[in-house]
Amino acid sequence: MAKDYYKILGVASGASSDEIKNAYRKLAHKYHPDKSGGDESKFKEINEAYSILSDPEKKKRYDSFGSAFGPGTGGAAWGPEDFGYQGAGFEDLGEIFEEFFGFGRPKRRASQGRGKDIIVDIELSLEEVFAGQSKEVVITKFANCERCSGKGAEPGTPLSTCKTCQGRGGLERMEQTFFGTFTRLTTCPNCHGRGEIPEKPCTTCRGEGRMKRSVKMDISIPPGVADGETLKVSGAGEAGKQGSSAGDLFLNIHIKPHVVFQRKGNDLWNRVEVSFPQAVMGTKLDVPMIDGSIKLTVPAGTPSGKILRIKGKGMPIVGGRGRTVVSRGDSYVTIVVRVPQKISKKGQELLEDLEEEL
Repeated sequence: MAKDYYKILGVASGASSDEIKNAYRKLAHKYHPDKSGGDESKFKEINEAYSILSDPEKKKRYDSFGSAFGPGTGGAAWGPEDFGYQGAGFEDLGEIFEEFFGFGRPKRRASQGRGKDIIVDIELSLEEVFAGQSKEVVITKFANCERCSGKGAEPGTPLSTCKTCQGRGGLERMEQTFFGTFTRLTTCPNCHGRGEIPEKPCTTCRGEGRMKRSVKMDISIPPGVADGETLKVSGAGEAGKQGSSAGDLFLNIHIKPHVVFQRKGNDLWNRVEVSFPQAVMGTKLDVPMIDGSIKLTVPAGTPSGKILRIKGKGMPIVGGRGRTVVSRGDSYVTIVVRVPQKISKKGQELLEDLEEEL
């Protein structure tokens, strides 16, 4: 029976790409195996669903044929390329598909020794988000052994062909399924998919190729990131065993509340007070922006609550894979007319004269 990927992510079948992405991030964060209460099988299922629904072409095929030809049914609507995880940190399902059902040739993999993913929470000010920042993060993790550079072998000693798998990095195993008997290539437990093992294990890491230690990393935070957004830094997670691929680093962004500005998408909102005479006669004020201040003209007769728009003075908008700033949002200034609580007798007389004029 085909899986209901919408149900797995907890979204409606007509959900937008943003709704799918937000649902995925919440669930991935909740069920990540490195977290307390995490669930590896649930995490893999969530990533499988997201890998299909986040890709417009795959989603279109799933919406059209999923119930009849979805993954797990044996139909031909899906190919091995449809099962790649996006930042999941687990074995590539595309390769499993190829090996299990005969697509392509068996490949040497080092996924068994792959390092774990790491999730870190980072708090930023609105000014830091506007400018983009290089943040120093200190993480205690498995990192490559400095003595053997992650190879697991004592410096100056060679690596020899793994006798268990004869250098292939994997072992063939017969699988009896509903569709028949298949030969599946599994990762060699002796060399973790490398095909080679140290003749003399490193005396510092005992042949594992990695050590637990605190590592300082400078992480580039692109401008304009949103509160709750998750950034992925490929290969910055824990080092794998004996040179296997490293895990990924996921940064959960948290933006501190600002005393002046309220952010709505890429736009910024703030409030400015003016006196009653200024509102009636009009004035020019120095108004703070996220990158300085501007001279704002308040037209005569401006009522309290009037909103003035300043184009291009909001948060940066990025585009492309390099997250280059391509434009900016707008700033909105709400005018608040300040009404005095007490006035002098002369002031009262002036207001009475003004009322007669009006």
